[in-house]
Amino acid sequence: MDSTIYNIHHKPSYTTDEGYQTNIRILFQMNEGEDYDESAANMALDYVYLKTKNHPVFQEIYTLASTQMMSEDPEIGLAVVFSYDYLIPFHAILVAHFSGKDTEPLVQTLKDLLSKK
Repeated sequence: MDSTIYNIHHKPSYTTDEGYQTNIRILFQMNEGEDYDESAANMALDYVYLKTKNHPVFQEIYTLASTQMMSEDPEIGLAVVFSYDYLIPFHAILVAHFSGKDTEPLVQTLKDLLSKK
């Protein structure tokens, strides 16, 4: 995974909206000082989706997540898993996947969270 587009090495942690926003800026490689760089966000989301959309585990995650928005569109699901409630477990899945590690326990945790809403 190209860490110049999506920072796979960062470990997000937050308890506030401001902390979440800071972590999104870091993960999406936004320029410092900018509140929100839409171009960087789109590039990061497109890149993650491109690298994961054909993998059955991610297809299942995106489909389940999209139901939070009354949709079945996997790209909507991608946006959902980058939201406040799901970013940390989803990022952990990405890290495990791109490190060649087992994602199943992490996936189950995220699926349980998605099912509660």
